[in-house]
Amino acid sequence: MQNASNYEYGKMCSDILDAIGGAGNVKNVFHCITRLRIVPVNRDLVAMDKLKNVSGIMKVLESSGQLQCVIGTTVPEVYADFLAMTGAAAGGEVSPEPADKGEIEEKKPNLLTRGLNTLASCVTPGLYAIVAGGMIKGVISLFTSLGLFPADSDIITVLEAVGDAPFYFMPFIIGYAAAKRFKVKEIFGIMVAGILMYSTFLSPPEGVTSYSFGLFDIPAYNYKGSIFPVILSVWIFSLF
Repeated sequence: MQNASNYEYGKMCSDILDAIGGAGNVKNVFHCITRLRIVPVNRDLVAMDKLKNVSGIMKVLESSGQLQCVIGTTVPEVYADFLAMTGAAAGGEVSPEPADKGEIEEKKPNLLTRGLNTLASCVTPGLYAIVAGGMIKGVISLFTSLGLFPADSDIITVLEAVGDAPFYFMPFIIGYAAAKRFKVKEIFGIMVAGILMYSTFLSPPEGVTSYSFGLFDIPAYNYKGSIFPVILSVWIFSLF
């Protein structure tokens, strides 16, 4: 059964590539929980009707320069096969050189599209943790509302820690993904998140609102659960 599934994923990827103009027309590819998201080099080479009829694809949406193929929960397996077929590196970004320069003229996405793509690639890896944390918090609410466990019980306390952890430590998840996006070593992305989560920033002395660091003025802010500060910080780090 596993071999049959692998064959089906490979066949689906082959059909998708055929519909979008081949591997040379894939600029970026990543996925969320149910969708394979493809950014084509040249939108004119994409045969949407053909793509919508690919077996295994439930729906095809187009937004912000992306072709979003709704596949379902098996999308990670399809994504892995798609990466292998297109020659994309881990993280979803393919070589900027098209396979056939004579047929494909690269169209650069506008600034807004590039920003949204960057944000999506930084946030998507954390979705699984967010969903898991949300489900656990839902279980906690169910347990307490049914009276199975008191709100101050040890079991609820531990479950709350597990459910809150993905949100509290979100900067570390985002820092890791942002480092991959901006092509720096992942450990530095985690390190940047750790700096923002340092106790000095989380709990500054009374009256302190920021720290001056050369040309920068760093706000003394509780960065737990934040997204944009760590993405911006990792991007700045990648410039040096």
